[in-house]
Amino acid sequence: MRMTKIIAFLSVILPTLFTGSLSTKPTVKNFDKKPPFVQGGAASIWVDNIFNKLTEEERIAQLFMVAAYSNRDQKHVSAIDNLIN
Repeated sequence: MRMTKIIAFLSVILPTLFTGSLSTKPTVKNFDKKPPFVQGGAASIWVDNIFNKLTEEERIAQLFMVAAYSNRDQKHVSAIDNLIN
């Protein structure tokens, strides 16, 4: 019985794998279009201007993220403050 189920399963899955019916290619239209935040404009110019003024240390600091929660106690707030300093 188990072997019959496996054969039935494979007889459905294998043909679809070889015909591309289960393709992983995105079906979203305009997939090549850049999102608005990458298209440039005034905001992009401002960001580039600020970034170019940063020191190397400040640029590296931009790569760090700290998990901070607003629903925690003062001990948590102090720990976050300590990390930032």
